[in-house]
Amino acid sequence: MGKGVSLLTAAVVAAGIVAFGGMAAKAEAQGVTAVGLKLGYNYNVIEVEYRDSRGRTRYDTYTGDVGFHAGIQADIMITEIDLAGPCIIGINPSVLLSSKGVTGTHEEDGVVYATYDIDAYYIDVPVPVSFKWDLGGYAIGVEIGPYASFHLGGEQKARGVMVTNPGGNTASTKMTLPSVDGGIMAGVYFEFSNMFTLGLRAASGFGVVTDETVTTYYVTAGFNFWRYR
Repeated sequence: MGKGVSLLTAAVVAAGIVAFGGMAAKAEAQGVTAVGLKLGYNYNVIEVEYRDSRGRTRYDTYTGDVGFHAGIQADIMITEIDLAGPCIIGINPSVLLSSKGVTGTHEEDGVVYATYDIDAYYIDVPVPVSFKWDLGGYAIGVEIGPYASFHLGGEQKARGVMVTNPGGNTASTKMTLPSVDGGIMAGVYFEFSNMFTLGLRAASGFGVVTDETVTTYYVTAGFNFWRYR
């Protein structure tokens, strides 16, 4: 990972810490209604663009190992409207440490060209807009918006092997998870007693740096340790 990416990652982490640290003190002025911890599992799917032994552009899809994520999130209320009942519109930014990995093999015509074993760590920063309906005792919400992902450490590259197939053509493959990526995420969540949350999210990168596209599915439990009343 280059110095530029390292500095960018450090800046994002530092900015997140400073921002979340000042939220409670400025709650009323900023419209922040809650700050909480997030913890859960995630599952990754990676799509790889490559050229086969005949020079054709092909795509492989690899399913990943189960990883984890942990971090902090804020709920920022914007307004309340009537949308099939009273609906609170807000923004739910979060900063998450997330592990992303994949194992698998790439084959062509029965010939193994590469074996992949990737285990990397990222800082994910989703900033979704949320729509939440209070149903008395619990609430249900949906969210959608952009997210950014920054490589933090771990094994980032897995190179393929050079192989000559029976037809005499030689090919090689490599997979490079993006050092910086951005995309869109969407999810649904349940909130109980204004304190606990359980949610499902899906985030898909656009492959803005490399030809690899990473889609991550999150199952997240949350606890609001601070709430403005």
